[in-house]
Amino acid sequence: MKTGSLATQILRSLTKVVAAIALALTSASLPATVSVNEAPPLSAYGELPEIERAALSPSGERIAALVTVSGARLLVAVDANNSSISRTNVSELKVSSFEWVGEDRLLLTYDVTEDLGSNFTADKYELAISVTIPMDGVSAGDVAFEKRRDLVNSTFCSFGVRQIDDHWYGFFGAIELSRGTRSEYVFRHGRPYLYRVDLHKNTTQRVALAAETDHNNDWLIDANGEVAATFDINRESGRWNIRNANRDVIAEGQSASERGGMLGLGSGGRSVIFYQTDDEGQIQRYEVSLSGGTPTRFLPGVDVDQFYFGARTGHLNG
Repeated sequence: MKTGSLATQILRSLTKVVAAIALALTSASLPATVSVNEAPPLSAYGELPEIERAALSPSGERIAALVTVSGARLLVAVDANNSSISRTNVSELKVSSFEWVGEDRLLLTYDVTEDLGSNFTADKYELAISVTIPMDGVSAGDVAFEKRRDLVNSTFCSFGVRQIDDHWYGFFGAIELSRGTRSEYVFRHGRPYLYRVDLHKNTTQRVALAAETDHNNDWLIDANGEVAATFDINRESGRWNIRNANRDVIAEGQSASERGGMLGLGSGGRSVIFYQTDDEGQIQRYEVSLSGGTPTRFLPGVDVDQFYFGARTGHLNG
C-alpha cells in the first residue's frame, strides 16, 4: 500500500471519529454559521485544529489521536472499524507527546509548571509527567515514579520505549532524592539518573548513574533495552566523550557552548551518529563504530532537515 493512500485512510478514519464524538457531545454548543463574505470572528483564529496529531499501534490496527470537538480536547483511540476504544479529556493538560506501548496501552506525556520555592535559583520549573493509560476503559493511568518516595514524580527526558520479553519498558531520566533527618526525602541535585520503567507493572529500575558535578549525560538505548552509548560533556570546558557499553571511549572532542551530542544509533545499531561544532561555529556530523575506530564525516555537505529513528529500536531509518 502506498504511503499516501495509507495516510488518506487514517485521515478519513479520524474524521469519522471526530464526527462521531461531536454527535455524542449533544450538550455542546455549536458555533454560529458565518457567511462566505463575512470575516471570521477573532475567536476562530485561536481555535485548536480538529485533529492535531495521530499515532498508529504496532500492528497498524489501532489509531490514537489528539482531537478537538466543540472546544473539548480529547485523546481518543479507535480500532480498525472506527469503534471507540478509549477517550480521555486532556483539555486541562499541556500534551507533549503520546505513543502506543503495545496494542493495549498509550504512553502520554504532558507538562506542568511547578513553583519551586525559596531553595532554588528559579521560581518555577516546567516538569514532564508520563502516564501509561490502559485501553480497557476501566483501569486508571499509572504515573511513572509515583510509587517511589525517593524519586521526583516527573520524567526528565525520554530515551525511548522498547519491547523486551512481551513487556514494554520506557527509559527516562529521573531525579533521586536523599533521605533527610526526619525520614523525609530532600532534593540533592538536579542531574538525572537513567531509569527503566515497566509500563505494565509501573515498577522501576536504575540503569545508569547521573553525571558528575558540572557535567551532563545523554544515553542511547539499543533494541534490547541496554545502554549502547553514553555521552558525557563538561559544561564548563566543553570537553566531551562517547563511551560504548564496555565504557571504552570511542569518540571525544571539545565544543564551544556545549554544542555537541549524539543524534542516535546508525543503521543496524552498530554505530553512533554524533555532532560537534567546528572552529567556525558550524555543526558537523560524524559516525563512529560502537566497537571503536576513527570517526568519519556523516552526510557531508547534505542539508538534513530531520533524522528518522526506529521507535522500537533506536536505529536510523532515514
